[in-house]
Amino acid sequence: MTVEIKSFIRPTTIVRSVMRAHGHSAYMIFTNSYKHCRTVKCYGGNNELVGDIRTALVKAGVKDFSIDSRDNAFRPDSFIVRIPRTEQA
Repeated sequence: MTVEIKSFIRPTTIVRSVMRAHGHSAYMIFTNSYKHCRTVKCYGGNNELVGDIRTALVKAGVKDFSIDSRDNAFRPDSFIVRIPRTEQA
């Protein structure tokens, strides 16, 4: 039997931890809950941060997630990590 990290740590917690490790303050990170998924929104990011989030989630056994860039005039460097409820601990 294989135990996956996500059974102990929620994927959203992993994403938030990686963002904080990159120096993002809690007020720049938002977690939202929807019927079919949970999202983590980050205002202020770069390709290295996105790559580190991908790596951490894959290592934790999370198979189904997406990271979408949300370019807008207010925060051109923002993105959203979307994790289906099926991946939640």
